[in-house]
Amino acid sequence: MKFKPWALPAMCIYCLLISATSIKVCPNYGEGESKYKSEIISATNTISPARLNFFQRVMVRLFVKKYKKAHRDDISKADNLANTSLVSGVAALVFLVTGLFVPYVVLATIPAAIIAMITGGAAIRKGTKNIGKAKTGKAFGLGALIALGVLIIVAAIIVSNSDWW
Repeated sequence: MKFKPWALPAMCIYCLLISATSIKVCPNYGEGESKYKSEIISATNTISPARLNFFQRVMVRLFVKKYKKAHRDDISKADNLANTSLVSGVAALVFLVTGLFVPYVVLATIPAAIIAMITGGAAIRKGTKNIGKAKTGKAFGLGALIALGVLIIVAAIIVSNSDWW
């Protein structure tokens, strides 16, 4: 693992920014309870820039900048997952319809539909901006699997009632 030079100052600044706690002895305590209780002494849960010194403000700005960049990358990955979900869902429906005319193509419906549902769910969990594409891909994948199941049941009924055997 590579050593990150910013980690030590960051941990020191984090320790400086933690709320102070005080431990006091409680005279009335029940059996099984500790007679020492801790209370957090903190007026607010926010950090105001006026209270931070120069180095602390620089570190906070660096962390915010890094967080924004990482968050932006996560959103773009989620958008790619939403697009993949839509394309896989449409492909599952195309494989289903093509499978009616070309033998064994219908079997490609199953993995395409499963990929569509998985990537659509992952895109929604990661907070995509293209939530419509993700939900549509999931719906197409689920619809293709349900239609495939109905198609298999209908084919089984037709084969069982025919006099081919």
